[in-house]
Amino acid sequence: MHATSSAIAQGHEHVYLDSDDLEDVTPTSVNDELIQSNGDARLELRIFNGAYASVRRRSARARETDYWVNLAFLDPEPLRRNEGPWVGIAGASGILAGAGLIVARTGFYADAGPGLKLAVAVALLTAITSAGIGFRRFRNRLYFVTRHGRVPVLRLAANNPGRSQVRRFVDRIGAAARAAHQQRAAVRSHYLRDEMKEHRRLREAGVLAENDYEAAKVRVLAAHG
Repeated sequence: MHATSSAIAQGHEHVYLDSDDLEDVTPTSVNDELIQSNGDARLELRIFNGAYASVRRRSARARETDYWVNLAFLDPEPLRRNEGPWVGIAGASGILAGAGLIVARTGFYADAGPGLKLAVAVALLTAITSAGIGFRRFRNRLYFVTRHGRVPVLRLAANNPGRSQVRRFVDRIGAAARAAHQQRAAVRSHYLRDEMKEHRRLREAGVLAENDYEAAKVRVLAAHG
């Protein structure tokens, strides 16, 4: 029989009681950085002190975001963000492009007039272009989640300013996260306590919504159960 989430939480009540002193750090060294700009929006990502990542997002249309993440509690492998509308655009455009190719190979198309042939060619080109753009946008976002809480805390574009620059920075974050986790995980009970504190700190910093925090808390406790 599996333990319920409430039972898990009650069994680790001491974790909450001992979590009042939240971690605070002062940057003393910057190990790497990545700056992404898109119109009036600017995202500044930095790895500092060898084990932390800072996030600063500025835009004329939204309030400034400024926070940091302890890499010891970050999953080192980024995930692709599935952006629903672009999935639909890519899929629908791909279907239209396939249908256009089938029509272009039929006798109907061969017997059609110049105007209809031009219309089919334009529609086919538009569908192929839309499918390409949709797929690219669909695959354009990366995000990192916390190791056991599985909530996103770091988002970035996959090709801004270039895929090679982003890949290098992502690799550096992954390497730093693995090293920081290895150092912190030596004492299992302390790691659980600190991982809970990190999620609470991110909630209080406004990075995590309350429902994401509660879900992450259950996952963390279950992972250490």
